[in-house]
Amino acid sequence: MIKYVLFTCTLFITTFTYAQIKFEKGYFIDNNSKRTDCLIKNVDWKNNPSQFTFKLKENDATQTADIKTTKEFGVTNVSRFVRSEVYIDRSPEVIARMNKDRYPYWKKETLFLRVLIEGDANLYYFDDAESHLYFFNVKDDTIGQLIYKRYRTEGSALGVNRSFLQQLVENLRCGDNPIQEMEKMKYELDDLTKFFTRYNTCVSGKSNIIDEKSIRSKFNFVFRVKSGIDYYKFSATSAFNFLGTPNINMPPKVSPRIGLELETILPFNKNKWGIFLEPTLQFYQATDNASNYSIKYSTFDIPLGFRHYFFLNDNSKIFLDFAYLFEFNLGKNYVRSPSRSLDYDLLRYHSVYGGVGYAFKKHGLELRYYPSKKPLNTYFSWDSKFSNMSLVYGYKF
Repeated sequence: MIKYVLFTCTLFITTFTYAQIKFEKGYFIDNNSKRTDCLIKNVDWKNNPSQFTFKLKENDATQTADIKTTKEFGVTNVSRFVRSEVYIDRSPEVIARMNKDRYPYWKKETLFLRVLIEGDANLYYFDDAESHLYFFNVKDDTIGQLIYKRYRTEGSALGVNRSFLQQLVENLRCGDNPIQEMEKMKYELDDLTKFFTRYNTCVSGKSNIIDEKSIRSKFNFVFRVKSGIDYYKFSATSAFNFLGTPNINMPPKVSPRIGLELETILPFNKNKWGIFLEPTLQFYQATDNASNYSIKYSTFDIPLGFRHYFFLNDNSKIFLDFAYLFEFNLGKNYVRSPSRSLDYDLLRYHSVYGGVGYAFKKHGLELRYYPSKKPLNTYFSWDSKFSNMSLVYGYKF
């Protein structure tokens, strides 16, 4: 029954949230250089898109435009993308696949580049599943990639081609650019932003940062204290019931739980995704008077999982999460019957769980469901079923 409740809740939340998608003010420029002001679905792109969704007016139907028909598009005060045909280095960035060639492997592609800084010199960024690269141009010159390539050397060591430093020296000279300072520059947003801003300020006294915040890799850490209750059920069927060994049916039991949570909010997709770690203590003890069996099951659990948020407004949100559960016994966990001199160790499990919850400001409440386990099934004479669900309250600091 619980499975169907969770499934229904998930389906409702997903449908409700989809209906609440917000389109933000933006624009696009087509191949005829015609600008159209519209509402663009801002998904806070982590990877550079090849298309986008828009509406001309709030109540109009959604439409899709792509890189073939659009020269430029942007979300007002958030992001801007320009189409450009560029040569891009498609050399593998994963160490296991790197080659031994220090020179770029050029490929001509048409891409939407994210504009970071605009001025006498422009800085762009491109990110997809394979590449994380910066591009630039001066005034209206052709856009080119700033070259940075890691490669394997003899003996499987790593070498780095940092030709982007030479490109900057040759193309962006204004005032004093100490060689020692240039040599310390990293192929990273902070260093490149400072360099381009300084150059533009030197040349014309102004530099416009378009989209620094949206790609900055800042992870937002959240700490919570968690408490709640667990609802447990345990039963076991004996293969020797016909010889008088009774089946076990523990009465449903509510037990306390307490834990801590550290969550990292990922810096893309408008803070809708998080990864969390939640060390938790759980306690369960019960007795079946009919069969004269008792159970003790106390564990230290470490769930590691991911969470997706659906924002309702600035103060409230619904969330779904899924975690892999690492379980460690606190002492001996058992099912025993002293009157029959029977003592069975319970099998330790690593498992999973899914949950649905609601958060308001610093408070959160979540319902979790755990698939059934069979901790007594190491004994051939028993077929067991152990199930539980949790109601968890969290307070954010």
